[in-house]
Amino acid sequence: MDRNTELLKQAEWNAPEPPEEKEPIEPETVDEIEDNRFTVTTAAEADWALMKLGEIERLEAQNEELANNNIKPYQDWLDKQNAKTADSKNYFNQLLTDYIFEEKAKNPKFKLVTPNGKLSTRKLQPKWEYNDDDLIKSLKSNDETDFIKLKESVDKVGLKKVAKVKDGKVYSPNGVALEGVTVIPASETAVIKTLEGE
Repeated sequence: MDRNTELLKQAEWNAPEPPEEKEPIEPETVDEIEDNRFTVTTAAEADWALMKLGEIERLEAQNEELANNNIKPYQDWLDKQNAKTADSKNYFNQLLTDYIFEEKAKNPKFKLVTPNGKLSTRKLQPKWEYNDDDLIKSLKSNDETDFIKLKESVDKVGLKKVAKVKDGKVYSPNGVALEGVTVIPASETAVIKTLEGE
């Protein structure tokens, strides 16, 4: 018998008899449930119900503590096991990444599907790196204040829509090279999916 069951039995053993409870009847409608339900009508009945509620809350707290004590060792074990496999996982991911890009150099449309997974690449969006202070100065000095928000931050979404990019440099719609912003060309990243990962 576990500790929780023992506590409940002790609580029931030591508990005073509840006030006259109605014999449970299998109700057929919601109205019958309400009619046959035990109700608290005296201070003694309220005290008994409070005692039972306290027992239930203590049991819930014990259950939660028991669960938390048991979860931590499993989480620690899982973290250790995953740390052991991380190097192997990185090794195989790197082997496959190298293979993908070697094959892409030969065939730009290279993709591979095997019974154990898929290899492909995905184009990434160009990454815009901003130095807000320099970019704001540049926009102000070139009368491009439409892209400066009231709090003097760059309207990056608006700027990206209308700016021109050449060799990593960003040019305003008026053709002026803007300082404080560069564009890193788009690249590809490896996409590796195992059947377990799908």
